[in-house]
Amino acid sequence: MFVFVSFFVSILFKGPVGPIAIGQIAALIASLSICVTYSLLARKFDPEKSKKNYLLDMVLTMLIFAFIMFVINYFFVTPTYLMQKPTWYTNLPFAVDIQAFNQQYGSNISIPSFLSFMSPYGQAIFIIYFPFNFIKGIITGVVYYLVRPVEKRFKSKYLQEA
Repeated sequence: MFVFVSFFVSILFKGPVGPIAIGQIAALIASLSICVTYSLLARKFDPEKSKKNYLLDMVLTMLIFAFIMFVINYFFVTPTYLMQKPTWYTNLPFAVDIQAFNQQYGSNISIPSFLSFMSPYGQAIFIIYFPFNFIKGIITGVVYYLVRPVEKRFKSKYLQEA
């Protein structure tokens, strides 16, 4: 429920980010992917019982989250930002690959051999988004782990009184 409220509040106060509010749509999909995946994994998890279980669930959740974000960026989000209108990845009028990225930003990113099965566009999207989303997800998971006891105390103290 909170992810939908956040989505609408963001559009209300920030305005749409990108064409058709693609920034907020991507954030909504990201939040939902984390919530759904973690809740499915957490059914078997008791936070007080095992830090190892939490760590494994968090890493799996963030891998799935990073993969989902790679997929939506590949097909729709990145092309929509690049073209400034709703666009599917097959409708880009120019090449998007690591060489173009390196040339544009003066970087020297190379393509790992394990990505050789992907198209140059897929390699670029994977290299640009997957590590960022995975690391962001792990940091979020660590912060959540640290904040969860406070959240639990707050819920038990204030929500049971109401």
